[in-house]
Amino acid sequence: MGIDETFERYYTRTFEEHGPSPRGVDWHDSESLSFHYDKILAVIDQPFVGRKVSVLDVGCGYGGLLSHARESNIDLEYTGLDLVQAMIDHGNSNYPGATFVRSDIFAFQPERSFDYVLANGVLTEKLDLSIREFGAFSRRVIRRMYELAEHGIAFNMMTSHVNFTATNLYYQNPAEMVSFCATELSPKWIIDHAYDYFDFTMYVYKNPTSQRSRK
Repeated sequence: MGIDETFERYYTRTFEEHGPSPRGVDWHDSESLSFHYDKILAVIDQPFVGRKVSVLDVGCGYGGLLSHARESNIDLEYTGLDLVQAMIDHGNSNYPGATFVRSDIFAFQPERSFDYVLANGVLTEKLDLSIREFGAFSRRVIRRMYELAEHGIAFNMMTSHVNFTATNLYYQNPAEMVSFCATELSPKWIIDHAYDYFDFTMYVYKNPTSQRSRK
């Protein structure tokens, strides 16, 4: 079974069992999910004068990040990608003005780039894949995200600085990820490893629109 099929089957089941909710995308709870949405959206430097900020949400699920952005008065030109058809159908039915596409990031061939490409939780859970296999996969995803971005990307990963591990999760040494991003993508990056959850958030920029630091 390929990587896409593995994840499609798993998240189809969680969505069937729990619907459009944190549990439906195998997340802990709404508080944690909202916190991580804020961290991912912090990649956006400043409002773009005269137009909406365009984002591509990789592994968008049922559209939770878009809903959170709208509640936070962040106006996005939004495109979401996911492998689960039921989630895509839910997004297209419930979020007018947004675009939801059933595709993986490698098959997706948009006509233009996006201001920012985001991935929340996509690179944290490996299920039964090997560490080596998922590590290579995650780097391919990050490279493709960077290719599709005009200004920058944001993603999170489980940190290896923990005193326990779960077999279904993928733990990444943050120093190694910084080295990968700085060497293969861009010298313009920020890492946030200062919060209480067991993950970190990376921001990698092509053309930052301001010089302010992440909060």
